[in-house]
Formats: sequence, C-alpha cells, structure tokens
Amino acid sequence: FAPDVQELVEWLRSVPPCAARLPPARAAAHPLRVATLNLLADCFVNAKWYPSTPPTALEPSARLAAAARRISEIDADVVCVQEATSASLNGLADTLAGTYIVSALCANDPTSAPVPNGVAFLVKVGGALQTAWAVQRVVSTTEGSADAILSTELRLAGADGEVASVPFALLNSHLAIRAAGSAQATVLLLWARDFLRANPHGMLAWAGDFNLEPRHHLVPAMLAVGLQDALGWSDTPTYFPDPGGQVQRRAKRYDYLLYSAHSLALERSGGRMTLAAEDAQGGSEGEGDSDLDAGQKRPRGEHGSGDGGKGRAKVATLRQALAFSGSDHIPVVATLVPIQGLLK
Repeated sequence: FAPDVQELVEWLRSVPPCAARLPPARAAAHPLRVATLNLLADCFVNAKWYPSTPPTALEPSARLAAAARRISEIDADVVCVQEATSASLNGLADTLAGTYIVSALCANDPTSAPVPNGVAFLVKVGGALQTAWAVQRVVSTTEGSADAILSTELRLAGADGEVASVPFALLNSHLAIRAAGSAQATVLLLWARDFLRANPHGMLAWAGDFNLEPRHHLVPAMLAVGLQDALGWSDTPTYFPDPGGQVQRRAKRYDYLLYSAHSLALERSGGRMTLAAEDAQGGSEGEGDSDLDAGQKRPRGEHGSGDGGKGRAKVATLRQALAFSGSDHIPVVATLVPIQGLLK
C-alpha cells in the first residue's frame, strides 16, 4: 500500500491503458446491463445502528423479498451484491430460479461479524454473458475484507465483420472504512491497471459499496487507472442510515459502478448520453428516485414500460429504502456498451 496518494496516482498513471489509441466514444450495439446492491446482512441489524426503525421494517424475509423483487425488475445481466450471506443467497437462488444463477459467497475471512458475509454475483440466464464465466475471490487486507472478480469474454464484431472474443472483468467490492479500505482499494486498483495493460482492448467494470464519498482522496487514483463513474461522481445519496443511529446519520453516496472509459461507454438514448444523476433521482435536495440508472430516465421493469415515469418510487429515507430494495442502500444500475472501433 502506497502511503502517499499522489505517489500512488503517478504510479497508476504510468503506461496508462490504450485510451489515446482508441476512437471517440461511439457505442456499438452490444449492451451489458450491470447493477450493484448492498443487501444489508441480518447480522448487522441491531439497536445501535437502527434504534428508531420499527422491527417490522427490518424483518429478514420481507427485506429479502423486496431485494429479489427489485433485482427482478432491474433486469440486469449481472448483479453485484454485498453483505450477502449463505442464507440470503439461497433465498435469492430459490426466488429467482430460472432467471439468475447465483455464484458462491466470497466471504470476509477473518470476520468479526457473527455470521460470515461478503460479496457474490447474480448472472442472468440467457443474458449478455454468453460464454463461460469464473469468479475469483480476493482477500485484500489482513483485516479479511473479501472482493470478487468475475472474468469472462464478450464476443464482439470488428470493423471487418469478424467476431472476436474480448476479455471482460467485473470487480465486486465492499470496501472497509478508513485505512483498511484504502489498502483494499489499492490492491484492486493495481489489479485493474495490470488487467488493462495486459489486455489493451479489455473491458473492466468495478461495482459495489465503497464506503466513501465522491470527494474521497482515492477518486483521483481511480481516474488515473482510466475508470469513470456511471453517475458522474455525483453525490446523490445511495445509502440511507437510521437518523438516530450511533454510526451514521446522514444519507450519503457510497455505492458506485465504475467502467473503463477507453473501452466502454454508457448506453446512449435519443442520440445523447442521458447521464444526469438529478434526472435519475427525479429531484434534488436529496430526494431520491428508484434505482439510480445511469443510462435511462427510468429503470426497466415496473417503471420502464412507457409509463412516462408515473408511479416512480421516491427514496429519501431509510424506511423508503427498506420498502424499495430491502436494504439501507438502493441499487445503482448502468447499461454499458463497447466503444465502436474497439477491435480496429
């Protein structure tokens, strides 16, 4: 772990990915829809963190049902989940059987939590990941925080019409807080840099609960690797704590979906990028909308079928987030497409 952030940024910038050799961001028609959601592990639900929240709003089976419903409605090709447990993954596998394949739990090890928890992937059956995929578990720090990397290949047509396989990696993280989280993020930043160096046309996304806000000192390092945020580094909240809790009291932007900007772009709509966190949120002053979908005015499913946004759920409080996604976090969603001319 490099203690000096500026030194880390310069190190990461050395021999950057092949962005300078690629054409301007013009998207090809090979969309990959990715989402991330912190499920809120049952073992973290206690009176210290949720003193003013009614127990009925935190009931495990109701929260899991809400999470499964939200995942189904988002209709992503891959969903990254954090604070997953064996019980929650089994429940999602049963509820979403035939629609999603649930990966094994990549649990923190060691952990101070009473129940092992960590990260996992849900991969849509018949979705964009047409070839075999594999998951690698990465324990980044001595504290035991686990991350996971899903690796596969996406088949793309080049300028000559020939189809080629391009490496794709999706990192799934729940970063620890403070110094441990910075060390954990540094391991993944170096992994991302090495992946993009080894695969000049490779595509990479990094999603999860980062436990940091957009003005954090690690953001320049993420930019140095060539990563952009699907929500444009907006501080629009994705995490809603109990206002009476002893740990956090203010809604914050903690959840991210980053992508390699030299090889991926956000899906265009109507000839322009519809990336605007305020549009996605449907308001300002911290008044949230449903999923934070970077590429569309409204998410797929319930609100994405030409209803003009009618009936869109507003999320501005913990109670609303729990009802909406079964968690104190709301999903972040983006539809990514390879840059046209990537295989030239």
